[in-house]
Amino acid sequence: TAMLLASAVGYATVAVQHWRRNRFRISPSDVARLVESAEPPVILDVRDAEAYAKSPVKIPRSLHTPLDDLQRDRLPVDPVRTVVAYCT
Repeated sequence: TAMLLASAVGYATVAVQHWRRNRFRISPSDVARLVESAEPPVILDVRDAEAYAKSPVKIPRSLHTPLDDLQRDRLPVDPVRTVVAYCT
């Protein structure tokens, strides 16, 4: 009984951690749906400058803002719009 209880607590802990990490993530298909909506989201490309310069991938209609340059109080976007941050 103790092993079953310990196992259940362990699995519950892993499930809660997984949920916390992913609760604000949206899938690429959801982003595509949002881009085609009446009010598209602001897409921030927050890769560092070196990775951004080397990468052939450029996201259409995105703002390149390195993560180090972002400040909590000053996003370069309208605060009422949906913001999607892209970083790899």
